[in-house]
Amino acid sequence: MADNTTNTLTNNEVVKQGNNEYRRTVQHLPAFYRTDSNQRFLASTLDPLVQKGALERLDGYIGRKDAYTRSVTDRYLTATSRDRMAYQLEPAVTYTDRDTTSVNPEDQVRFTGTYDDYINQIKYFGGKVDNHDRLNKEHVYGWNPAIDYDKLINYREYFWMPSGPNAIEIDSVGPSAVAEYDVVNLAKGAYNFGHRPGENNPIIKLYRGNTYRFKVNATGHPFYIMTEPYKSQVAEDGSTSTLYSTGVTNNGTDYGTVTFTVPLTGTPDTLYYQCGNHNAMYGILQIRTINTLAKINPEDDIVGVKNYSLRTLDLSNGMKVKFTSGQLATDSTYLNKEYYVEGVGEAITLTDVENLITPASYATESTISYDSVAFDSRPYAKAYYTPDTKDYITIKRDSLDQNAWSRYNRWFHKSVIEETARINGYTSVLDENDRAKRPVIEFDSGLALYNHGTVAKTSVTLYDTVTTDAFSDVVLQTGYIVDGLSLAEGMRVIFAADTDPTVKNRIYKISFATAGDSTQVISLTEESDGVPADKDNVFVEFGTVNQGKSFYYDLASTSWKESQQKTGVNQQPLFGMWDNTHTSFDDATTYPNSSFVGAKVFEFSTSDTATTDTVLGIKVKYNTINNVGDIVFESDHTSGTFTYKSGSTTVTKKLAEGHLHYTTGRETHNSRSAWIKRTNESKQRVIRTFIVDNTEKQLFPIDFYKNSAD
Repeated sequence: MADNTTNTLTNNEVVKQGNNEYRRTVQHLPAFYRTDSNQRFLASTLDPLVQKGALERLDGYIGRKDAYTRSVTDRYLTATSRDRMAYQLEPAVTYTDRDTTSVNPEDQVRFTGTYDDYINQIKYFGGKVDNHDRLNKEHVYGWNPAIDYDKLINYREYFWMPSGPNAIEIDSVGPSAVAEYDVVNLAKGAYNFGHRPGENNPIIKLYRGNTYRFKVNATGHPFYIMTEPYKSQVAEDGSTSTLYSTGVTNNGTDYGTVTFTVPLTGTPDTLYYQCGNHNAMYGILQIRTINTLAKINPEDDIVGVKNYSLRTLDLSNGMKVKFTSGQLATDSTYLNKEYYVEGVGEAITLTDVENLITPASYATESTISYDSVAFDSRPYAKAYYTPDTKDYITIKRDSLDQNAWSRYNRWFHKSVIEETARINGYTSVLDENDRAKRPVIEFDSGLALYNHGTVAKTSVTLYDTVTTDAFSDVVLQTGYIVDGLSLAEGMRVIFAADTDPTVKNRIYKISFATAGDSTQVISLTEESDGVPADKDNVFVEFGTVNQGKSFYYDLASTSWKESQQKTGVNQQPLFGMWDNTHTSFDDATTYPNSSFVGAKVFEFSTSDTATTDTVLGIKVKYNTINNVGDIVFESDHTSGTFTYKSGSTTVTKKLAEGHLHYTTGRETHNSRSAWIKRTNESKQRVIRTFIVDNTEKQLFPIDFYKNSAD
């Protein structure tokens, strides 16, 4: 059309050529300029830009091809570029401002951009765009409901066992044991090991024939195993290398795993772990041979270790273990006891089964002979209580405060029950009636409760609130009743009402001595742990009024106070929360007239209009999608509020502005908000999606990108 002669005086903006119409920009010029030359120029430049569009209907999806809702019959439109096909990101990002006064959606749009625009802009400014993962990786935060996700989601794999699984015997320190340690750098010039908290560059004992994995996270401090501690990796005289390589892999990493399988022969009795950058940052590895003198030390060999296995046994959460008497030191506190294993994968804990007593009203009083159960070390035993009724709202068993929720918890994974049977040589029988029928909310260990102690003392038998002079009224008596129960040999008692400050609130042991007339009379001996410290927690085993209750010691008032009480199964525990200065939200000075009475953190959502759930006994709210009902959960940690007074003004504060405390000791804790920073940055993967049908030859191309490791 550009070569056709045109009547420049014609005012037709649109001309027809057969069935086609063409728009002509030359007609927008004054008649004088509508020359043949200008017509040809505009026809070849501007005219193509103003032609009427030729629309083509396209039916198909765009974006990700790996969506869980995708069907193999779904049709996807061809991506605009190879990168778009490879990364399969969303087609565009749009930011809107809903606060605008306009009701038109297009007026609310403040920015829109496609992924292609984003990459092209970086490329325009000279950026490298070969590796999109390098461009887009970032720190990611995950929501922290402070619960065990597996019990919430895979609850059908858990069974309620009031007495727990049978015990597995740990009979040696090896060989073929595998231990995994966390190694970090917390203090200047020191390595810190997860199983030896509070120690800098501790001495670590290793056994020949065992494997040790050091999970190092100490950027800038490469972790080497050496024969002599020199950061230069060369002996002082410069003659030989000090690196020890036999059985060692990945020696010298500052972020990764150094694995050391200690050879049975030829290994020196002393090796060293040494920082490759700092001479003073080193410690001793004692290498020992496994023989009859090698005793198990659970505190050093297992407790605090990230993972532990012995021959074919891998320790798992919920396992019950005991230690062979002949393999323990005679003075070991672990002698003749059974323990629940928890914390595997982080820091292993061993919880004494004897301390998981459930003397509350919601437990079942049993007629089982007391000598047949694990609690027979308490000679004053009058009854045995078993946690028969399932509890779907609980706390992990190894909480330092030994709260009622933890002591009652009897959920065990199917794999633990089956593995226990395999190790002990019998076939497990799982009763369907014991299987969880609803999601189990199990809160993390150590999560500080509201109105509760932080670290438990050994339980007390009785709690006396009446006696005002124990050494006059009780001592030398042939008998005495406390809270409805006669005192017996071995009982531990607190006399909370005694007027003598050197007696009040302390824990005493009851014993009977022979008087001059041969009668048995009561004597009181202060226990070794008899003097309470601030926030110490105890629970009471017996009594008409106080049985099953917990009390914590308040140093400010020098008295024991009643803790938050669990009065039934499926009861929501309440947790404390603190602000950025670690001031509690119920602090009377900072938050006068505070309405904060504890946070539920995570709970079953309820509705007054719902039907009472036959398993949980509460009116659980359900969301119905495609005729399938899903239980609804809530978190006041992210949406809850409380009020307090500031002068005459009532202030509303969000719970999300606070954090939880994870108790690590009587005076130490870790703080954690509702969001946790992930250890690793996010990854933007290249995605290849293949559809396999009956003609597929199972040959798939596998490619990689240039500089993919950058």
